[in-house]
Amino acid sequence: MTEWYIADCIDPVEDPDDTPQIHFESEEQLREILNQFRQRRPGLVILKSPHKEFLKIHIGGPFAGLRWMKEPFSRHYKEAVANPICSPTGVKFTEEGDTNFLEPEALLPVAQVIEAIIFFYKTQRLPEWITWMQWNDAAKRMETVPAHSLPPVTDVVESRQLTPPVA
Repeated sequence: MTEWYIADCIDPVEDPDDTPQIHFESEEQLREILNQFRQRRPGLVILKSPHKEFLKIHIGGPFAGLRWMKEPFSRHYKEAVANPICSPTGVKFTEEGDTNFLEPEALLPVAQVIEAIIFFYKTQRLPEWITWMQWNDAAKRMETVPAHSLPPVTDVVESRQLTPPVA
């Protein structure tokens, strides 16, 4: 049986098969795991579905980044875009021991990203309340797919709390 799991990619490994994996069987377990990751230093984890889809999750602290992909990656890649931008600066995330810098445009409130991950786990669809960038093969460029609904109410409240005050 194929399972859902999270690969913890913060530290380098000699063999990709040595990447620590956390298996889970419920929404509650997934939420608990994600809440633990949000408490540690910023790093990369990858949610792997039984359908060979991946969510690359840059998490740790008040902001997180989210990317969806499946093979072939050139046609099946989306990156969440902040709308509006809520992080005043970019964040350095550790990815297999190296630093990966995410710009403010790629950072969403961590609670919103966690809800998006839970939604994906429950429905195997990406949430429509997030703005996505995706590759347009015909135009040979990235294009924006605007959000079509509002985020869950709890995320809206947290987003406002994380937005820096306007001077």
